[in-house]
Amino acid sequence: MGEAIRINKSLAAAQGNYLSLLSIFSSSHHRFNDVCYATLMSRLGRLRRSDAAAARKDERYQAVLSALPAAVRKSGLQAMSNIAHALAKFGERGRRVDPILDAIEARADWIVREGTTRDVSNTAWAFAALGRDAPVLFSAIAARASWIVEASEHPQDVTNTAWAFATLDRDAPVLFSAIDASADWLVREGKPQEVANTAWAFWKLRRSAPALLAAINARSAWLVPRSSPEEVAVTALAFADLGGDAPVFWSSLDERAGAFVASANSQAVCTTAFALVIAGRAGERSSLLRALFERGVAEEGALSERGLFQLLQVSLHADSAAEASGALLPSPALMRRMVEAARAKENGGKRNARGSFADRVAGLLTDLGFEYEREFAFIKNLPNFLAIDFALSVNGEKTAVEVQGPQHFLRGLGGERSGAETGRTVAKRRLLERRGWKVVSLPW
Repeated sequence: MGEAIRINKSLAAAQGNYLSLLSIFSSSHHRFNDVCYATLMSRLGRLRRSDAAAARKDERYQAVLSALPAAVRKSGLQAMSNIAHALAKFGERGRRVDPILDAIEARADWIVREGTTRDVSNTAWAFAALGRDAPVLFSAIAARASWIVEASEHPQDVTNTAWAFATLDRDAPVLFSAIDASADWLVREGKPQEVANTAWAFWKLRRSAPALLAAINARSAWLVPRSSPEEVAVTALAFADLGGDAPVFWSSLDERAGAFVASANSQAVCTTAFALVIAGRAGERSSLLRALFERGVAEEGALSERGLFQLLQVSLHADSAAEASGALLPSPALMRRMVEAARAKENGGKRNARGSFADRVAGLLTDLGFEYEREFAFIKNLPNFLAIDFALSVNGEKTAVEVQGPQHFLRGLGGERSGAETGRTVAKRRLLERRGWKVVSLPW
């Protein structure tokens, strides 16, 4: 035991020096205990990117990976969760770490039953950060979801757990219901990044978050100035898509519009502008929207396909509503790129009016004697972008019949469909109505 303590101190002292860390392992690994392995991996996980890349090429590092499965099978809880967390920090992926992760998941029930909330959240976060699903681990966590929220002393443990589930697209109704019930504590005690990550997790899973969004809005005057532009952008997206009323949030952002636009990257700018129009706030925040849009188009060369797609929708919604003190018009060259991005999105996604329910609607309309056009393109040059499922004329009035599948609705706090439409569904109907269409929605 004394020898292991000495080795552990040497590892701790070698922070930032991967050659020393691997040399200690090479000469002393036969005397390592689980704490030594955890310290070694923790120090490797904190290396600079260039040093980490060099360490991965060192044959002694491969020897570390080979030794870890056996070490994990004998590790204590904290050491094992720290090893998993450090692996993710180090960015190691693929077949080289699969045996280690397999060994950790084999002890999943024990981790969740006996570990602290920090042990559990670190382990879940590590698997998600490594892109590795772990059905046994996440099922065990979901079964103890209420305990994780109620017993956590730090919002980070709750946030990391929610982020892990959302990243792996694993829904957990009890977990997210418990988080929403504890929203005041989480927003009051959590760091801005933790609050934003929690909002993102609810958004990613399309899960209702009334208490969480209300708590974030109430603290927005404090949160917005202390959040990074990326954190503000994902929070804005959560408000927009989850239907939260956020007057304080948008007001706080409007007050800091100049600083936000100057410091945000192009993607954060595009996402925030998109959230503003989806939330239906563009009219009352027209100066903010214009500042965001102009900053986005000013860096058109740096825009991703996602950013282009978002700005196209910003332009369409603002133009239809005349909400931005005049239309937001990109240059012809940028508009062509936006259209190309939308077409790429069309080709990669599913068209709206497919499936047995849509076919039954088509049969019903035919039986009733209506003539209709299916998947009608009401936006020029974009045949499937925001296409109307069934376009017809009723008493001379343009009528859009929209078939709404599960993706058009939020999940309720108890796991059921809540009945609330997503922000994007509401925004599409608003856009159609402003263009002269009467919209009839048919939930599946």
